Amino acid sequence: MSSSTSVRKSVTVESKRASVVTNNSTAFVTESTASSVTSGSAELRSKAIVTESKSAVATKQIPSAKQIERKPKNAAIAAESKSTASAQNQGTAAKTISAASALKSENKTNGTKSNGEVIFTESDSTAFKEVFDFIWTRNLISNGDRVGVGVSGGSDSMALLHFLHSNQSSLGCEIVAVNVNHNIRPSSRKDSRFVAGYCKDNNIKYVGLNADVPAFAAQEKLGTEQAARIKRFECFETAIKKLRLTKFALAHHASDQAETILLHIFRGSGIGGASGMEPQRGLYIRPFLETAKTDIASYIYKNRIPYVQDETNLDNSYARNFLRNEVIPLLKREWRNVEKNILNFGANCRTDNQYLNGLINNAVYTKTENNVRIPLNYFAYPDAVVSRLIINAIESISAWGANGSNIEKKHIDMICALARDGQNGSRIDLPNSMHAIREYECITIIKKAGSIIRQTASFKAGKTSFGNFGTIIVSKTISFKQAITKGLMVIDTEKLPRTAKWRTRNNSDTFTKFGGGTKPLSAYLIDKKVPARLRDKIPVLADGNNILAIAGIEISDKVKTDETTVEAYILEFVKD
Repeated sequence: MSSSTSVRKSVTVESKRASVVTNNSTAFVTESTASSVTSGSAELRSKAIVTESKSAVATKQIPSAKQIERKPKNAAIAAESKSTASAQNQGTAAKTISAASALKSENKTNGTKSNGEVIFTESDSTAFKEVFDFIWTRNLISNGDRVGVGVSGGSDSMALLHFLHSNQSSLGCEIVAVNVNHNIRPSSRKDSRFVAGYCKDNNIKYVGLNADVPAFAAQEKLGTEQAARIKRFECFETAIKKLRLTKFALAHHASDQAETILLHIFRGSGIGGASGMEPQRGLYIRPFLETAKTDIASYIYKNRIPYVQDETNLDNSYARNFLRNEVIPLLKREWRNVEKNILNFGANCRTDNQYLNGLINNAVYTKTENNVRIPLNYFAYPDAVVSRLIINAIESISAWGANGSNIEKKHIDMICALARDGQNGSRIDLPNSMHAIREYECITIIKKAGSIIRQTASFKAGKTSFGNFGTIIVSKTISFKQAITKGLMVIDTEKLPRTAKWRTRNNSDTFTKFGGGTKPLSAYLIDKKVPARLRDKIPVLADGNNILAIAGIEISDKVKTDETTVEAYILEFVKD
């Protein structure tokens, strides 16, 4: 085969490669393909360099600003190679090899490793050095961190995975890729296999999780976007616990931030929502949050990072897609710097909001893992204080924060109205399977809990795990008087029937109060102001329908100790 034929074939293949990249195909040509095109003699490798330059012109590829800066160098190399090709029959290929060596040397000085893996190139080095600065100044990653990376297989998450994995030694961390199959699209399983394959080929630790988002959305009557966010974060939380991750990186970038700010404003958010996403919330970090989408695209191209294209990104029935594909392009036609201005506005809102939040005393509410309680008297404060108190309370029990939970001004108003006008036991539904209940002197905001577990357990000394409540601890002793003075529940061993057992309440249960007087258990729990949502979780010590003790609340007069008591059971309870 003649050398001119080889060059023409090289031009054709390289032109196709440039076209694939330009058209944002679902997968880039791999480096092995590029190697096959340029294999052979050193002379043919140099011609591949020339033809790659020509292919960009053939496909009308728009060069970046840095590519324009480098054009004189590339042009000189091309001219030198062309001169060499014309003199090839006279055995003057040395200049071409020299030209190729010069380009290789140039790449080396731009940050290419000796094995060909590009970390920084001349055109993207500034942007991604800024990512390093962003990580370090914000202390997003510390030495010794075990960092999970949420990877869908799309361009942004693949760029983040490549960047963190390539630089984990410099960052002093360990990287684990986490993929969630949402089962929304027919191709979602294929996308998960793509991520798993990439991680295997590049020796990246990988874990794949599965979530049936369509079924969850239908069950909870949620939109697909909202349901996907909830299930995705549930999967992330599972990965964090299972893999003992200390940080979890998300691939949101500057354009995502601008979209988020607009979405929050359009949905009726205050300056908290207009502040946008934070670089770090708990274990979740966003290293690309101040990085432009164009810089990420350049990084992907220059490092030949493969990715898949999510076809739903073109579906404008999703609010974010409509904003990204329709609204923002129209805004840019009128205001060229609109995205930058939105980001500046968000930053200003964030500064103001942080100051105002610093004035709020968050110690006024009490919380557990699944709920938070705000005393009613705090709803008398000015609206600016109350709204922030509510938002902070919701954020304290929500992995994705109040903004991520789609909490809007109308929801804040509904909670305030519940505090002002609601009756005891009144309830309102909130986004993301949360709800608020007026419970006596508090407003309780609750994450959806699992179904009530009806359970029975034998009464015995030692520890007994009990359903949704926690652990029951029973000890037998003759030294019980000190326990009584400490306020612990103490029952006479001789008065306790052997048939007694722990269980959850029944509607026909009755209770004889300490000191006398019998009434239905349900009425007694109301008198004690036990919230309705907790009444079916509390273990009771029962003999038939006679309740002898209510965990953590009271013992029956029937089993109390007296001057004749020799031995007693001490009851203690540890709630989950």
